[in-house]
Amino acid sequence: MKRNRKNSVRPEVRAIMESIEKIKTELENARMNFDMATDESLIDCYIYEISSLNSKYQYYLKKAKKSGLTAEGFDEITA
Repeated sequence: MKRNRKNSVRPEVRAIMESIEKIKTELENARMNFDMATDESLIDCYIYEISSLNSKYQYYLKKAKKSGLTAEGFDEITA
């Protein structure tokens, strides 16, 4: 991700970028845990966790867009 106007990144924009990266890692972990889960309760837990993280991810993507951030090299993004 980069800032459209300047090469320098404001602290609040950096925080958004860091949050997005953290959520992406958490989503990857939750998906791996879901794939390995065998207990129904854990499966339900990971479904809710993935759904929650997806909502959080979308929130931060909107926030990044409002801050003028863009991502290069992504033709298609799927959740």
